[in-house]
Amino acid sequence: MSQKFENVIMNSQKSRVEIDGGKMVITPDKGKTVTIEKGEIDHADWSQISRDFYCLYLMVGERFYSISKFQIGDKSKLFAALKNQLDVEANEEDLSISGLNEGVFFHDKHTFGIKDDGKPVIKVPYKTISNVQSSKNDFFVQILQEGRIEGHQLENVRIFVPQNGAEKVQDIVANIRGYMKQHTASENYFAQINDLTLKQPSGNADFRYCEDNLFIQFQEVNFQIKYSNIRLIHRFSIPDSKNEYVLITLSHPFRRGRTDYDNIVVQTSDDEVAKILNIPDSTMKESEAIVKFFEQYANKKEVEHDNFFLSSDGTNAIFGSWKGNQNYLFITNSHFVILPKSKVIPFDAVRHVEFTRIDADTMRNNKFFDLAITETGSNKPIDFMNIPHKEFVLLLNFFKKAGLTIHNYNLAEDFATIISRDRGEGRGSRLAADIKIREEAKEMNKISDSDEEEDEDFNPDKKESSSDNEEEEVAAEKSDDDEAPAEEPAESE
Repeated sequence: MSQKFENVIMNSQKSRVEIDGGKMVITPDKGKTVTIEKGEIDHADWSQISRDFYCLYLMVGERFYSISKFQIGDKSKLFAALKNQLDVEANEEDLSISGLNEGVFFHDKHTFGIKDDGKPVIKVPYKTISNVQSSKNDFFVQILQEGRIEGHQLENVRIFVPQNGAEKVQDIVANIRGYMKQHTASENYFAQINDLTLKQPSGNADFRYCEDNLFIQFQEVNFQIKYSNIRLIHRFSIPDSKNEYVLITLSHPFRRGRTDYDNIVVQTSDDEVAKILNIPDSTMKESEAIVKFFEQYANKKEVEHDNFFLSSDGTNAIFGSWKGNQNYLFITNSHFVILPKSKVIPFDAVRHVEFTRIDADTMRNNKFFDLAITETGSNKPIDFMNIPHKEFVLLLNFFKKAGLTIHNYNLAEDFATIISRDRGEGRGSRLAADIKIREEAKEMNKISDSDEEEDEDFNPDKKESSSDNEEEEVAAEKSDDDEAPAEEPAESE
């Protein structure tokens, strides 16, 4: 028998719950419908959150669902449906949850949190903490994120501590960090690389490879990142240098200070041997050690460089600028990557690319162009600037092969044709002149076409006079004379 429960709340949205045919269907007003089959619920708890309502908590594999505002009068009906159709019994849990709470801070060897009237308002196990940071009157706790889980996850908790309280912020944070280190198994690690140079976030840090997490130790703060939260690992060589970048892209960002980071960028040197603990007699270079240990302990392989963009000098890098800083643009077979001030843009998130500064006015005595990358759902492009002309044709061909939409395709093709044949001395001025002639010819054709359309609209049956014919012949000759220089280089070839 079907049981329906209206106007409940899940993920801050009004929803409807229906239990029928051995499954629970949760339908929010907005967003995706959630279907939970019989046998998928590992654990169910409930707690009364007010005189009239209660909340149901479900653990389904690695997902957690909190559904609130069930009517107290519907409790027996809901529990009977859970037991009879889903074979689940809900246990009462003395717990209250809401967005802002006051209470007494508590901590023990396994958890910390806040209690109000003896009830835990929030309870955080140390082993789930990514990092903890403090300011004068409060501290911020970031929760470890699972990269493979879709949907909502608790990301962070901020706790304000009164200045006249029994415990001070710094003491609380020191205790949490101490317990956190014990519970993360960071002392039982496979390998550790010391004194790595990070470009983002900036600073020197140690990488400690634990069983499930990467433990990053800066001088002032430590971070945990679950291996499941690591999406991509790239290694890029820097042209005319012995340095390399190792790029670690995350599914969910981590926070340092007030900044969220989607990527970790390590700059390594080809000359430097990694300072490795727990691996005796190791002589690996830094980049090799970082990548090898990810593969060995986290089962995360670096992305191979097959079908990556190759620049005119045979490297994967294009030198230019982004946000006023000198950077490199790398283009993989599926992503744009800007380093070291990192930005990673998947091809499937790109609405279109556009070549800019390839018109006559800006091309005169100019040896560079810009690339604007516009993401889907955004009107503000990402501008990578000051790319040398020698990369233009290579980029255009790569984008066409990759199936990317080129916003100003016709202009880009014209420019590619001219730049391909114009390699001699004085190239900049000839190139600008050639483009200028083409633009003027196109503009003249537009004017001519509009005049003819106007004549036809107003005089559809009128015969042309001889004087009109003579004027058109003169105009045609003039137009031919204007277009001739644009064809001359092709004839000379």
